[in-house]
Amino acid sequence: MASDAECYDDFKKSVVVGDFDGNGNDDFATRIIHKRKGYFMAFLDQKGNYKAHILLSLSATDIKHYGMSSADKGDKYSIGDPYDGGRTGRLPNDAPVIGPCGSHAAPYIYRRGRFSLT
Repeated sequence: MASDAECYDDFKKSVVVGDFDGNGNDDFATRIIHKRKGYFMAFLDQKGNYKAHILLSLSATDIKHYGMSSADKGDKYSIGDPYDGGRTGRLPNDAPVIGPCGSHAAPYIYRRGRFSLT
């Protein structure tokens, strides 16, 4: 498994900012480690109140091998298995991108009140 040192610089961000839900407000995503658990979380600005969403939960040890970046609305992303036909889509909004360092990462897309990988 790769280490943080093997992540690209733009994939080692502590916090990413974007309009993840498309409401025109800046939202945030971050990595949090608490005791033996690690989380990637998004905080959506909804009229001045932030709503928290857990994007990914891992052990504190494993999450240290993951990185985070962001993608912009309209960017292309792979749908499903990239080795199975290579279908792509376009992001409906900005999105946090999370994955193991040295491997493929995926955008977490906000739709219908929740985040998902596709």
